[in-house]
Amino acid sequence: LNVPPTLVAFAVCPTDVRLTVSQEFKASGSKVVLVPAPRGEDELPDFAALRRGLAKIHELIAAGRVLASYTVRNGGVAAAVSKMAFGNRIGLAFAGPQDAAGLFAPDYGAVVLELPADADLAAAFGETTYRELGHTQDKPAITVNGVDIPLDEAAAVWEAPLESIFPTRAR
Repeated sequence: LNVPPTLVAFAVCPTDVRLTVSQEFKASGSKVVLVPAPRGEDELPDFAALRRGLAKIHELIAAGRVLASYTVRNGGVAAAVSKMAFGNRIGLAFAGPQDAAGLFAPDYGAVVLELPADADLAAAFGETTYRELGHTQDKPAITVNGVDIPLDEAAAVWEAPLESIFPTRAR
């Protein structure tokens, strides 16, 4: 077995498992929200707002109200919700029209959350800025701007670049 030279780094942080939330959507009908990472005119994060947002997320997780969470990175909200949907093949229906450029824009520090269907978002978030993205659905697809993107097709495209190196299926 030949392995190319690779830098591998990792960190370990013990935590209370009751305060750990995985990334995959858990149920159909859940509310999906974005807690943004506000930035100033200079594109630097508003660290006070970021702290408040992260503190609210921690509070909601500790209260058992967050079913899944994922940080927005390169690929934006589109990549984040896709990866959340891939895990259990639970789809997402976006609420209202979405700006394609905005969906794919990186938003480091922002977090996508899945909350129960009965969540009162205004009460849960209070003064914390959030945006409701939509809701999870039984249909294994991401529905955006009237178009269904099947999860199986999206996952295959996402896995393809590294499939020959790290196969996901036995040959």
